[in-house]
Formats: sequence, C-alpha cells, structure tokens
Amino acid sequence: MNFNAADALLGLNPLLPLIPKGLSKPEMSTEDDGAIAIEWLDRSFMVSISINGSERIAYAWATSKESGHNVEEFNGEVLPPRLAGILAELLMHERMSKGPLF
Repeated sequence: MNFNAADALLGLNPLLPLIPKGLSKPEMSTEDDGAIAIEWLDRSFMVSISINGSERIAYAWATSKESGHNVEEFNGEVLPPRLAGILAELLMHERMSKGPLF
C-alpha cells in the first residue's frame, strides 16, 4: 500500500515533540511506500521509526541484548509505552557512550 507523502509529513508533526530531548539527531528518509523513516544507528544500538500519516506507527530496534519490531496505534499525543521505553534506553546508551560531560 502506498501512502501520500504529505500525510506522512502531517503524521510526523505530532511525533517529533514526543522524542526525548537530548537524543542525537536522527537520520530521516522516505520509504518506497511514501512513509517517513526516522533512524538512530550506531554499532551497538539501532532504532527505526516509520510513520505514514495513518493512526499507526511502526518501529524496530536492535541492541546487544535484544531486537524486535512492532506496529501500534499512535494517537499523536503519547508514544506507545514500548517505543517510549526503547527511546529512553537509547538516550541512556548515548549518554553513557559519550562519557563525562566535564
């Protein structure tokens, strides 16, 4: 199923403010079906979020401990709890990888 890129951009608007402050800048791209992908990639942690303007959000993750993927309802106000937890883990991973800030 192909999605309208304009709808995907509209779906991105409520998502961006829900991403934890302090995360590194993600890579962004469009997918073949018109969805927009937001990705954080490094050697030991990967998170990919795909949004297409529908009321659903797809995401995948891989760490040294686990990997998986899911599609969930997204109301534009609150991240699905599992995705919120994964992004919190990514933030902690990034902070630990950078070492002391002084």
